Amino acid sequence: MEEMSEVFQDGDRVRLAVEFVGNIWVVGPDLYAGEGDGPNGKGEPITVPAGSTGTIAPGSNTSPQSRYVVIMDGRNAIMEDSRLFLVVRSANLERIPGRTRVVWTGADTFLVEQVFHYQDVVRLRTSVTTEDGSVYEAGTLGDIIPMDFRLSQAQNMEVAWETGVYPVRLSRYDVTVNIPAAFLQLDSDFQPSDR
Repeated sequence: MEEMSEVFQDGDRVRLAVEFVGNIWVVGPDLYAGEGDGPNGKGEPITVPAGSTGTIAPGSNTSPQSRYVVIMDGRNAIMEDSRLFLVVRSANLERIPGRTRVVWTGADTFLVEQVFHYQDVVRLRTSVTTEDGSVYEAGTLGDIIPMDFRLSQAQNMEVAWETGVYPVRLSRYDVTVNIPAAFLQLDSDFQPSDR
């Protein structure tokens, strides 16, 4: 008897449970890759390591299906300024904590932003240089701590969600810095899989 696949919804955070081995199907402003041959035949081979994280792309339905389109986190090594979309079997994905929102920037274009909450533990995806010239290293741990004491915690978080900029207390540097969501990732994304 075949095991029922987990149902994922648009914006769900996921991790590759196994290494992805496939072929690039489409090269354009973004890269699309899947297992096997693409619509135009076999493309360049691509592998993505197990444990890599991403988000279920908009347009995926909410019924059990065999494959989902996943927008992988970060930039890809093949074309640095493009996003990497993988068509992945649902059995090869696992749900991870986290929240996202989809921001439509045109009729067919969108951005996926990770959304954080009060006291979420985060890591810097890349090194960050602030307006005063301070540099904070990639991988540094911090936690979301709103510091505007004129507002309640809920009001502080609403401001962060609207602007996409979060106050992060970086424990290594003993400082709180406002950092855009694109530079942050939940620390739990890096925790080992249960599989």
